[in-house]
Amino acid sequence: LFKKEDGSYKGIPQRGLPHVKLYPAQYKGKGGEDMAKNLVREVNERGVRRMGRVLMTELLKDGERVVGAIGFDARSGDFLVIEARAVILATGWTGWKTSYGKNTTTGEGAELAFKAGCKLANFEFGRVWNVPKLFGWEGQTALFPLGAKVVNGKGEPLMDPYSPVLGANTDPKFTTIAMAIEHRKGNGPFYLDISAVNPDDMVLLKPQDGWQKLNYDKLCDLGIDMFKENSEWIPQLTCGFGGIEADLDGYTGVPGLYAAGTARSLDQASTWVALRWRRRPLAAIALVRRSRSCSQKNLRRQ
Repeated sequence: LFKKEDGSYKGIPQRGLPHVKLYPAQYKGKGGEDMAKNLVREVNERGVRRMGRVLMTELLKDGERVVGAIGFDARSGDFLVIEARAVILATGWTGWKTSYGKNTTTGEGAELAFKAGCKLANFEFGRVWNVPKLFGWEGQTALFPLGAKVVNGKGEPLMDPYSPVLGANTDPKFTTIAMAIEHRKGNGPFYLDISAVNPDDMVLLKPQDGWQKLNYDKLCDLGIDMFKENSEWIPQLTCGFGGIEADLDGYTGVPGLYAAGTARSLDQASTWVALRWRRRPLAAIALVRRSRSCSQKNLRRQ
């Protein structure tokens, strides 16, 4: 992480909240890779058997109780039948091709749950943020505290009339609302103005690896560099809130079946950070033969 001259970590206040800060890494772009490696290390240390490249296609039931799942190995084509005392669906978002990072989930977990008798909820709700018109990007809440701002087609700061205290450094959903209002007034399009950002701070934002680095290099080859010039930005649907209805323990109401993470139907705005462990459905179904972490009460539910 970046440090200041006094040795403390360099933090960027988020959404106008001084006590909520982003601490940028010196090597930006490996967050997902590092997260996956840490998760694999943790499950290995706990003695969990991990089966990758496996797609589960149906849940097994004995009467009303879920007792396992069937599927196949995506590489060999071999069919698999796995028996389990409990099945946890952790297949991520049910929105399809909304924004980056969620463009590979297609809702298999919700489909499996529905066919097994679970209730689904909140499919009519979604979340919107703002991205460059020509490509997906993450990091606007780091840009705004450093001096960036969204301007309308007249070059006027977009958020000054709507957020006179915080200005551009507010939550992206308010920027999206302002974009819609100003567009109706004929004041579009909208641009991310980075002219006030200190060039020394750009090192906090430029990716050195990962999917953003791949996109950044391709854009530079096309003559587009969002760190050197203003770019047009638009609202974009980032995710859907639909998912499997479950209680606080993840219990779906169907004996033997649980839901975790963003596969559950929750208010994602309040649980965004805690539930970002979403992976593709190929290897995102945990089949639990014995689980000390699940209470006996939950396992015995009928």
